Amino acid sequence: MENNIHPSVPAPITLEDLHKGRIFETKSLRSPHWMQDGMRFSVLEKIPDTDATGIWMHSVENPEPQLITPLQALQLPPAPGEDPAAAPRYLPIPGMQWSPDENSILIASLPARRSSTPDSQAHLFNLHTNTTTQIAAHRKNLRCIKWAPDSRHIGYVSDDELFVLNTETGEERQLTFSASPTAYNGRFGWVYEEELGLADGWKWSPNGGSIAYWHVDESQVPAVDLPIFTELHQKPERTRYPKAGDLNPVARIGVVHLHDARERPATIWLNTGPDPECYLARMQWTPRNTLLIQKLNRPQNRLDLLEADPHTGVCRIVHAETAEKWLELHDEVCFAGKTNRFLWLTPRSGYMHLWLADLDEGLLHPITEGEWEVTTLCGLDAEQKMALFQAALPSPTERQLYLAPIEAKASPIPITTEPGSHSALCSHSTDWFLHTFSSCSSPPAVSLHHLEKGIGRVLVENTMPSLDRSRLAETRFFKIELAEGLALNALCMLPPQHKAEKPCPVLMYTYGGPGSQVVRNEWGGGFDQVLASAGIACVRVDGRGSGMRGLEFEQCTWKRMGILEAEDQIAAAHWLAQQPWANPKQIAIWGWSYGGFMACNCILRGAEIFCAAAAVAPVTHWSLYDSIYTERYMQTPAENPEGYAETSPIPLAEKLQGRFLLMHGSNDDNVHMQNAMRLAAEFQRLGKPFEMMIYPGKRHGMEGVHPHVHATLLSFFRRAFNLPEESADAKELTA
Repeated sequence: MENNIHPSVPAPITLEDLHKGRIFETKSLRSPHWMQDGMRFSVLEKIPDTDATGIWMHSVENPEPQLITPLQALQLPPAPGEDPAAAPRYLPIPGMQWSPDENSILIASLPARRSSTPDSQAHLFNLHTNTTTQIAAHRKNLRCIKWAPDSRHIGYVSDDELFVLNTETGEERQLTFSASPTAYNGRFGWVYEEELGLADGWKWSPNGGSIAYWHVDESQVPAVDLPIFTELHQKPERTRYPKAGDLNPVARIGVVHLHDARERPATIWLNTGPDPECYLARMQWTPRNTLLIQKLNRPQNRLDLLEADPHTGVCRIVHAETAEKWLELHDEVCFAGKTNRFLWLTPRSGYMHLWLADLDEGLLHPITEGEWEVTTLCGLDAEQKMALFQAALPSPTERQLYLAPIEAKASPIPITTEPGSHSALCSHSTDWFLHTFSSCSSPPAVSLHHLEKGIGRVLVENTMPSLDRSRLAETRFFKIELAEGLALNALCMLPPQHKAEKPCPVLMYTYGGPGSQVVRNEWGGGFDQVLASAGIACVRVDGRGSGMRGLEFEQCTWKRMGILEAEDQIAAAHWLAQQPWANPKQIAIWGWSYGGFMACNCILRGAEIFCAAAAVAPVTHWSLYDSIYTERYMQTPAENPEGYAETSPIPLAEKLQGRFLLMHGSNDDNVHMQNAMRLAAEFQRLGKPFEMMIYPGKRHGMEGVHPHVHATLLSFFRRAFNLPEESADAKELTA
């Protein structure tokens, strides 16, 4: 058939472009690591013309990177029975850790959240001999493996016990002996990993003479069995998962001193207090060889910063943070060199800001102030006494970098100004950092940046030659003014082929959890572009409860999660219906996880405005979700029964009028499929028609089936909006 595509009209972006063509795929630096001299950094990158990944060294002075790991050092011997003439196999590098003396590299996975699969092997690469050797070969499940400060020993968790290995002699020493099927040393169970962001459960002391570790006992935590459909008799996958109000894991922190030469060295347990339901949420060594513990009570409205003596276990309170509603956790504190002073993030002013604190004197003074929020501490130059941080300035949709003195009171100095999202990975002195920038119109770019000299050379540009920018929908930011002076940040992507005289269907995407944001000036995925090419206007609105607008705006949803957020999405939909480019009868909404919960609530509470909704992996009753997250915002079911009942979409199922699609993975260990099944059962009891898609064996992120997920969503909304499977505009282009 003759191709009559008009050269001035761009072709639509399709799901095939997104998934098979990968036109939105971007590159980044993999595992960047600054060396101690602050002038070099290493990365993982493919070795040209091979299937091997190597370790490369970059210098701020030399644009040509150098390969650190020769190809022959990574080549594996033929497997038993393998043809010696077969293509060579190379050692995979899942992660790397430089030894403190920078003479060796540990090749093993870095501790990561939800790290359910341990390493089966770990290797050392010696820079002097250019050789790679396997370590702890008799151990087939290694977790949280890392160097000691002396560069001679390595510690790791295996079978939920802690071990130390002498890399020179090969001698292995076991330090703990209390593991069981429900008790772990040096690692965590599901809820601590998911909701406290903890994966690495032990730490070396600065002098290498001691190890502090978490012991987690989940014996009282209820077990949940996830179905496995691939096995003949469906043997379930069992996980310990405390739901709201359930008994929690019991955690404690102990210290083992390596000079204890006994076969079973003693553990000194830290006396963190009598409350067994508290969360020991952070633990780190201080420059003076004590331990700093962040202890959070179960309601999560009090956080005690404890300093612990590792020899006696005695703890004292350095600082206590309290809140009327809840406190959010942050990363470990950053010490100013080897002093007792450190930087502390706190919302005590109503906005998240940096404060200077001291182990002996507590909080000293704020470093930043104002009706805006610090998002991340990127680096601290102890000598210059300057902090480099990221902030949501000049608006909550932006992320810019700033520099501020930590001792004197002064206005922060802007380091970046281009609208968009900026982040920094700092060298030890913070003079040089790896700067990543993106915006809605600019794919991520990584460059070297000097605090005084500015941007150096570009390291990753992401020109994306396969993506014709003329095919993209433009992102427009605006505010939706609602009643009583409430203004909500929003963005819209109109279809590239949109004609002003023809209103188009509107699809809102939401998340909605406390502190979340979906309206950001940053590069996003390509699914919205596929939807826009299909003739659908894509809209996002951050309602009450979203982040970067201060505590009052974020915490107004306390004990009623989903009510005010849904009201704002519904009000925003009514506002959109009045816009000349929107079809008021074709407004729909979708979301994933908390966003799925929101999509359920919006179509049931806003049946008069939403014609359709899709909920992916939604929570449908907060009593079904985990204790740490849910109780932070809702208290326990016993303390807040009205809130749990009021916020659930299940009792509202009778209000369903429009089209509804429910999607869930059968092995979702985060939001259990039980949530979807309870809502589905209620729809069926009421005789309400709806669509449902189950993904057997898939977890919360639906890994491996995103093409099917997106195709299902696109087909559903095309039908909901009475669009053909191939839009009229697309047919004209391909006729």
